[in-house]
Amino acid sequence: MKKLIAICTLCLLLFTSCGEADGETFDTKDINKITIEVINSDEKTVEEISVGSDDVTIIADLLSQAEVVEEKGFVFAEGMYRVKIEYKDKTVYLYPYCGNLSTIRVGHSGSQYIQMENVQLEVFRQAIERYIEITGGIWDWE
Repeated sequence: MKKLIAICTLCLLLFTSCGEADGETFDTKDINKITIEVINSDEKTVEEISVGSDDVTIIADLLSQAEVVEEKGFVFAEGMYRVKIEYKDKTVYLYPYCGNLSTIRVGHSGSQYIQMENVQLEVFRQAIERYIEITGGIWDWE
């Protein structure tokens, strides 16, 4: 009976440790500038729109609360805009899935995505819409 309890306890520990989220937080320390890059209707040029300092603070705060998760195998389609986050020594791009902010890929490729609560997503969407009209669709950034 003791062996059975020990085995069940071990299984429970293994099960709960495997089921925990693996996410990490998005690095917002030392953000210098945030811009929104939009593919123009000619699909050949990109317009860069600087985000105001108040919205940089809002977006950085939202991203600091967001979780970065790994989703391998997700087929990602880029939208007509991307968010460019500049630090002193690096630049990170955020790509909304088909232009919709519900799924946001971190980086030019890969399987890391930002996950936010619905309320945070709505505030993020409002901040972005102060600069561009968010429309869906699939665009190629290459």
